[in-house]
Amino acid sequence: MASPTSRLAVLAPLVVAGALALPVAASAAGPSTVDDAVGDRAPDLPGVSPTGPAGDIRRARVTGTKDRWIRFDVDTTAETPASWLFIHLKSGKARYQVRGSSVYAVKSFDVEDGRARRVGPAKVTRVSRTRTRIELSPASLGGPSTLRWRVDALRELRLLDSVPDVDADDAEDAFARFRIPGGRMRVTGPRRVRAGRSVRLRATGFPARTRLAVQLQPSAHRDGNAFGIAIRPRFRTDAKGRRTIRFTMPRRHYRCSPGGDCRRVAWRRRARVDVNVCTFPSAARSHCVRRVVRLR
Repeated sequence: MASPTSRLAVLAPLVVAGALALPVAASAAGPSTVDDAVGDRAPDLPGVSPTGPAGDIRRARVTGTKDRWIRFDVDTTAETPASWLFIHLKSGKARYQVRGSSVYAVKSFDVEDGRARRVGPAKVTRVSRTRTRIELSPASLGGPSTLRWRVDALRELRLLDSVPDVDADDAEDAFARFRIPGGRMRVTGPRRVRAGRSVRLRATGFPARTRLAVQLQPSAHRDGNAFGIAIRPRFRTDAKGRRTIRFTMPRRHYRCSPGGDCRRVAWRRRARVDVNVCTFPSAARSHCVRRVVRLR
C-alpha cells in the first residue's frame, strides 16, 4: 500500500502560468518538476517558479478576443477532463477561481473553500483531445485592465478533497501578468438616486458600437429572475466603447411568483439597487457590469 507521503506526491496540483511549452515525461513516482523538464532553462521562464511542478499541463496561453472576452488555451500531455482544470486569477486584492463553466470569487485558492461565490459564467470548449479552451468576460472580475493568472490541473479527482491550499502570497512568482485589451470596463455614476428622478451613468471600456441593455434589480435578490425591471430604450457605445446612459429611475419594479404571476411593487425605502449594464443581445458571450446605488 502506498504511504500517505507518496499519495500526496500524486495529489500535488500541476501548475503552469504564462505561455510555456514544456516537454513533460511524468513517471510513476509522481509528476515531473520544471527542473526535470527543462533543466538549465527553468529560471528563464517568466511567471513560473523554477521548483514548481509541471506534470500534465504542457502549455497554457491567454489572449483577448475581438469581443473582449479572455481566452485561455490549455494544452495537456493527455486527454484531461475540463473539470480537472482550475484557473486562479488575481485582480488587485480580489481573488477568483474558474471551475468548469463558472467563475467564483474566493477568499483563498483552496478548491474546498466554502466561501466561494459565483460571479459569472465561463465557456468551456474541447478544441482537440489535448486542448481545452476556457473563455470568460472580464466583467465577471469587476472589469479590470490587468490580471495575474495561473492554471492548475489535478491527476486524481477522487482525491480532490486532500489537495493542499495554493497560497498566492507564497507563490507570487507562479502567476503571470496579462493586460486585457481595451482597458478597464466600468460603469460610473451617483451612489444615491431618487425614484422618479433622472439618473446619469457613464459606461467605458465596452466593445465598440455595441448595444447596451440596462436592468434594475433589488440587491437583496441579486441574480434572481423574479425581481427587477428593464430600462427602455437600449443604448449603443461609440467607436471607443463609451456611452453616457440617461434614464428616469422607475418608482416600481416587478415581483413575480413561482407560478408566473407578476405585479409591480414600489421599491423599499433606502433599498440598495443593482444597476446592471450588459451588452445586448444577452447571449453566452455578453458582458455585464454592476453598479450598486441606494434609494433616498
